[in-house]
Amino acid sequence: MHNTAIDALRADRGELLGICDGLGSADWSAPSGCAGWSVQDVVAHVGALYWVVVDPSTLPDTSGLPTERAQDLYVEKRRSWSPAQVVGDYEEVSAKALDALVGLAAVSYTHLDVYKRQGQLR
Repeated sequence: MHNTAIDALRADRGELLGICDGLGSADWSAPSGCAGWSVQDVVAHVGALYWVVVDPSTLPDTSGLPTERAQDLYVEKRRSWSPAQVVGDYEEVSAKALDALVGLAAVSYTHLDVYKRQGQLR
């Protein structure tokens, strides 16, 4: 992943954390633009996506499920969490995931450079 993409993800993370910081109780339970999901559900969903990068074993097994159902299951497992728990989880896992993606980008580009030097890529 190119640094520009990681920089954009970091910026998005900062924006989301800033938005979360300004939410009140009613805001967390308000409906979102995603049918059937509250604002809190959306933040929980984004956190779960980062767990896919960091440690998928922390998530429910979604083998064989369509993507939409898998995402619903991730959110359902977090519905009992408080807004503070959801934000804390997101804050922790997003930082870990972005660090992992930086490392992945470095490895990926190193391999591309090797292939270019060997004439396997143009």
